[in-house]
Amino acid sequence: MAVDWSTSRAALGSKSGSVAMWNLDTGRKAQVLRAHRDEVCALKLDLQGGGHRLVSGSRDATVRVWDVRDGAGREVACLRGIRGRACSLDMHGDLLYVGDFSSTIKVFDLRTLVPLPSLKLPNAPIFAGAECPVAALHYSAAGKVLVSSSIGWWTNKRERLEEAPEDTEHPMACLNIHACGKVPASGAQLRPAHFEYVCTVRMCPGIATCMDNSGAVGGTERMLLGTSSGALAGISLVRGSSNKLQLAEGLAMEEGLPLGVEEFSDEEDEEENEEEDEE
Repeated sequence: MAVDWSTSRAALGSKSGSVAMWNLDTGRKAQVLRAHRDEVCALKLDLQGGGHRLVSGSRDATVRVWDVRDGAGREVACLRGIRGRACSLDMHGDLLYVGDFSSTIKVFDLRTLVPLPSLKLPNAPIFAGAECPVAALHYSAAGKVLVSSSIGWWTNKRERLEEAPEDTEHPMACLNIHACGKVPASGAQLRPAHFEYVCTVRMCPGIATCMDNSGAVGGTERMLLGTSSGALAGISLVRGSSNKLQLAEGLAMEEGLPLGVEEFSDEEDEEENEEEDEE
């Protein structure tokens, strides 16, 4: 679900793949958008300041961009290159960030509606990292950072990352913080240096499953995160060049972790499944 309170409009995704737009003032359904072939997993509305975009992500491994200015709604583009399913979406100006079932965050330029060349943000530590759904993804205008969910394993004393012991049932949920530069002018190439890895926040056992912000006060944006273990955690993002973080009790921040890009194709997954079946 995505809501824009300034225009009193809401978008609801369904298991069938359709997206319904609702008018919150009248309580009536305004339009239904149909194009996805599977469940809609993520939605993002961009209606403020005269905006007219809706972005939807699905289990059919596509992200679709809609023009919802009129009552009918119109599909503008179908973005591919998503692995498994689109789990989370957010925007920074005309840049669209997509979290899927991989170790990278995909970046699209909505002015050209194509994936940016060679730009996949690494989202898993090289050592003791693992692929998992990027279920939580948020661009903070207050902190000028991109926050994304990931997982990792630490030693018992939480002093360093380690390979997961065989008896470990759950990884440690963590959040990666990337500082984001100014969106370049249309037609200019966006380089990897535009995104600078800042730190990783250790949370609790499990996976971060959802994330939302409660607004910014005095340059500080407060965020609430939910995890698969049922725990809730809070983070405050403070505006400033240092991108200072204020963490809730029990959380820890790690700086300088090496993040790497490692992609696995669907063909590799199918081969592994075939080998397991043969055994």
